[in-house]
Amino acid sequence: MWPFRRGARIDRPVRLAADPRLSHGACDPCAAVPVATPPTMPHCDQAVLHAPGECTFCDAYPEWQQLRQLWGIAFTGRQPRIDRERPWLSEVRCPSDARWPGRVNQVWPGNQPG
Repeated sequence: MWPFRRGARIDRPVRLAADPRLSHGACDPCAAVPVATPPTMPHCDQAVLHAPGECTFCDAYPEWQQLRQLWGIAFTGRQPRIDRERPWLSEVRCPSDARWPGRVNQVWPGNQPG
């Protein structure tokens, strides 16, 4: 429980900014950490990610492609691998393909492989 200061009452708010003990200053754990470049995705739809070698835009993000393989998510436009003997190695559908069936997600020029 938060320790109450002497003289604090429920009907009178405590001034947090006036108390230097409550200010974290430079070591504030809630302060935002600056990022050199914000994380981006190669296409307009952030769920679109093509397999290595299919798209020059997606090939610029090899770490995203490796993560998708590690997490067992099929690439955009590909059918997921199903392993009936070892189901834990099966893939799930691409989130963009699941949301936009029939390759509708590939119609938009910003999502087409380049």
